[in-house]
Amino acid sequence: MFDAAPVQISCSCSTASLHISGMPLFRACCHCRSCRSFNKIPFADVTVFRATEVLLQEESTVEFKTYQKPPLVKRGSCVFCKNPVVENISIPVLPNLKIIPSALLPDELKTNMDFHIFYHRRVVDVDDDKPKYNNFVTSQMAFMQALLKSLRAS
Repeated sequence: MFDAAPVQISCSCSTASLHISGMPLFRACCHCRSCRSFNKIPFADVTVFRATEVLLQEESTVEFKTYQKPPLVKRGSCVFCKNPVVENISIPVLPNLKIIPSALLPDELKTNMDFHIFYHRRVVDVDDDKPKYNNFVTSQMAFMQALLKSLRAS
């Protein structure tokens, strides 16, 4: 772990920027259709933060879209470059979360990747030693276990 100082990050065109004041909870790769579509890549390498520790500087710079119902996840892209910036997750009885594409983070906020979820939906195989969870239930359980473990540790 590290002691996180506030960090400013932005999309590739620098229009949408985020102020991060906390440490990541965990990092994962998601292979679901929604993440692949939103990120425009074979899988999403993302880092999860508490929502209270990530502030979107200017709301109008990001356009949010939901891909599935119920709208627990709102995915936000820059209004100009259209690249992914932030995802807002609201799950009843849990703290709100923000998911950031790991590539946007500076080295001091990057953690080791923990696991893959929705691996049965993959379009490319990934040759690493990280756990790979298939189907909806085991993928959601892996996400929830990582979240609860990191919340207890922080």
